[in-house]
Amino acid sequence: MLGVGAFRGSLLYTPTDRTTVTFSGSYNKDDDTVPRWLLRGAADFPVSAVNPRNDVDRENQNYNLKVKHDFGPVVFDSVSNFQRTTSFQVTDLTDSLVFSKLTGLPPAFFSVPGADIANIGIGENTWMQELRLSAPKESAIAWTTGLNLFHTEVGLDGNARSVTPAFATATGIRNNGFTTDSYAAFGEATVPLVGALKGTLGLRATHEEKTASYRYRGVGTPGTVASYAQDLGLKDDLLTGRTGLSYDWARDFMTCATVARGYVTGGFPANSINNPLGKPEVPFAASTSWTYETGFKSELFGHRVKLTGALFFNDVKNGHLFVFNVPTASFTVATLDYQSSGGELAGTVRVTPGFEVFGGVGITRAELVNVPLGSATGAKSGGRVPNVAPVTANVGFQYQVSAAPLGLKGDFFVRGNYQFVGTRAADVANSFDLPSYGVVNGKFGWKGQNFDTYVFANNLLDERYEAFGQSFGPTTQSVRVGQGRIVGLGATAKF
Repeated sequence: MLGVGAFRGSLLYTPTDRTTVTFSGSYNKDDDTVPRWLLRGAADFPVSAVNPRNDVDRENQNYNLKVKHDFGPVVFDSVSNFQRTTSFQVTDLTDSLVFSKLTGLPPAFFSVPGADIANIGIGENTWMQELRLSAPKESAIAWTTGLNLFHTEVGLDGNARSVTPAFATATGIRNNGFTTDSYAAFGEATVPLVGALKGTLGLRATHEEKTASYRYRGVGTPGTVASYAQDLGLKDDLLTGRTGLSYDWARDFMTCATVARGYVTGGFPANSINNPLGKPEVPFAASTSWTYETGFKSELFGHRVKLTGALFFNDVKNGHLFVFNVPTASFTVATLDYQSSGGELAGTVRVTPGFEVFGGVGITRAELVNVPLGSATGAKSGGRVPNVAPVTANVGFQYQVSAAPLGLKGDFFVRGNYQFVGTRAADVANSFDLPSYGVVNGKFGWKGQNFDTYVFANNLLDERYEAFGQSFGPTTQSVRVGQGRIVGLGATAKF
C-alpha cells in the first residue's frame, strides 16, 4: 500500500528588466508498507509474511532561491538551496516464508509479532550555495566559472531486537551521524576553432571533508558487546573535468565527442554491522572513472523529426557497488572495477501540429574486471554489473487538441508511454537474474493559460516486476518488487 501527497510552488520577481528573482518550494510525503524482501517463487507471489507489516513514513522539503542579473558583458547567477528529508520505519527483520525456506524450520517459528523488529529514523539536512559568472548568450565564446559550497548532515537512529541469530549485529540502539563539506571552484569554455569546429574544456577542483560518528549500545543479544563508540574522518582533494569537440555540419545537424574524468570520494558505511561485535567500521575507498562518448543531434524535414544518438565507454576503478552480506542479512559497499559500453538512439516525430510519437532504445554491456580471485563478494571478472539491463526501450505518444468545440478555453491533452527494461543480474555474484518487464504509464488532462488539471496512472497494468534481488544461498532467493499501480490527480496554477 502506498499513500503519496505532493505540493510545488514558485514565485517570480523582476525588480528590473535585467534582474530576476525566483523562489520555489516543494513538499512530498509518502507512506508505504513495501516489504524489505519477498520469497522469490512463493505461491501467490508477490506475498509477504512479515509480522507486523512494515510501515515507512517519508517527508521531503525543498526550497530554492535563484537570483540572476545581466550586467551586459557578463551574467551573474546565484543559486541557494535547502533540502530536508526525514523517514521513520518499523520493519520486521524476518519474513517467515524466506527464513523458513532458508532454515527448514516451520514458518510459525518466525511469525512471532515483535520478535525480530527494528525501528529506524533517518534525517538529512542539505545546504548548497553556488555563484556563477557566464558569458551572454550571443557571445562567440561560451564560458562559465563559479564557486560551489555544499554541506550535508545525516542522522541515523535505530533500536532493534531479534531472537534470530542471523540478526545479532542488527540489534541494539544506534545513534550514528555523518557530515560532508565540499568546496569547489569550476570553469568551462567552448571556443570556435576552425570553421564550424568548436572545442570545449572544463575543470572542477574540489576539497571535500567527511566525518562519521558511531554510537552503539547493546540490548543483551548473545555475541554482542555492551557498547561501542567510533569516530572517523577523511579529507580529499580532487580534480575532475571534461574536454571535447563538436562540429555543426548544418544548422540542424551536429556531432560531438567528449572525454571526461570522474572522481567520487570514499566514505563510511551507513549501516554499522561491526560495532555490535566490538569491531570498528571500515571506510571504503574513492572511485575514479574515465568516460568516452560520441554522438549526434539532428532535426529533419522542417523540424518535424528530431533524432539523437550516442555511443559511450566507461572505465571505473573502485566503483561503489552494494553487496548483500548473508551472515548479517544486510547490505555493505564493495569497491570493484567495472567497464560499460553501449549506445542510445532516441527520436520524436511530429505527425500533425498536435500529435507527436516518440521512442528510444539503449544497449549496454557492463561487466566486472580485475576482480581478485576468491573475492569475498562472490564477484568474478567477466561477471555482469548488477541491475544493469543490456536492453532498455521506450515508446509513446502525446496528443493535444483544442477544447473550443466543447465551449472551453485551453486544450485537452493525453500522453502515454511504454517502458521496457531487460533481464538484469541480481547481485555482483550473478546469483540469479531478474526477468525483463514492461510498464505502461498514462496522463490525461486540460491545460489553460494559467491553470491545468490532470489525472495520471503510473504502471497502469499493475505489473509486479522484480526490481532488486538478494540471494541467501542456492535454494533461497529474495526480491523486492517494483511499485504497483499508482493513480492520482494533479493541478497547476499560475498567478
